[in-house]
Amino acid sequence: MAEGMVRGAEEGDMPAVRAVAERFGLLRGWPSARDFLDAERAFGRLVLAPTANGQARGFGGTLRRGAVTHLGDLFVLPEHQSSGVGRGLLAELMGGGGPKVTFASSDPRAMSLYIRYGLRPWCPLLYLTGPASALPGPPVREAGPEDVAELDAHAGGGARRGTLAWYAATPGVTLYTTGQGYAFVRVGGGDGVSGGDGVMSGGDVMSGGDVVGRGDIVNGGDVVGGGDVVNGGDVVSGRDGVGGGDVVSGRDVVIGPAGGVTPRDCVEAVLGALAATVRASAAGSTPQVARIAVPGVHPLVTPLVEAGWRIGDLDTFMADDAALSLIRPDCYVPHPDLG
Repeated sequence: MAEGMVRGAEEGDMPAVRAVAERFGLLRGWPSARDFLDAERAFGRLVLAPTANGQARGFGGTLRRGAVTHLGDLFVLPEHQSSGVGRGLLAELMGGGGPKVTFASSDPRAMSLYIRYGLRPWCPLLYLTGPASALPGPPVREAGPEDVAELDAHAGGGARRGTLAWYAATPGVTLYTTGQGYAFVRVGGGDGVSGGDGVMSGGDVMSGGDVVGRGDIVNGGDVVGGGDVVNGGDVVSGRDGVGGGDVVSGRDVVIGPAGGVTPRDCVEAVLGALAATVRASAAGSTPQVARIAVPGVHPLVTPLVEAGWRIGDLDTFMADDAALSLIRPDCYVPHPDLG
């Protein structure tokens, strides 16, 4: 397929894009009225490879933080792999200038592809799950996105006021701040959560049907895992799949983005937000299972693991030199879907 067949997604294309996303289970946990695809279209780029009958072979998406481009999604349906769709989507999204970042599988073939686009491995990105009530935190207050926009830009590498305001208005989202740190918390309703598993990384490239991943099973038994590169850049998934683990019923708490002026400020904001979320829940409510994506160099890793949180998966935080000079991985916790 020629690269020229890839184009920007318009409003009328969203059902086709979401049909691909549903095939890979990407929209679980998001409210039906809005999801990360809306954010990519509004505040970054959302592109698709259309078919003649109005469907989509695949799609890809980025979000912007100031000058930084975060590659978050890259998916091609199995029946359209090995046709150049993945290469076309990736070239459209990553072909321009400016700082770039993504979360990549640690498979060396995936890393090689991103290295060819100027990115290099930076640090592991750990996907942890644990009880929201396990860690007491310092006092925090609720805030609006305008209160933390500068903190977010300082830690995450660039301003994204529109994205923050959009996310803050999403059902179930509360924003907390200590003044020097902040943390977004989204509480979903009643979905089972697989203990220790991550549905996280964005922008990994692979070809489906080959045994290349981490043992996650999608689409009739094909092992597709975390987005590894096979067959010249054909793309199935830009996120890691959900594997085994005990299913914990209760409310799913997603933490991030979060950040602070210093690493300690970020830690205090996250712990305080967790504690505030628990206090805001009715006494005796169902257990809350929290999920967070933490750079391996972040000081949050130690207290969470010591409190019994599980590292369910990991990816590699990759960035080019320009992005490396802007993002502070010891002060920043990315959102699993929004970067």
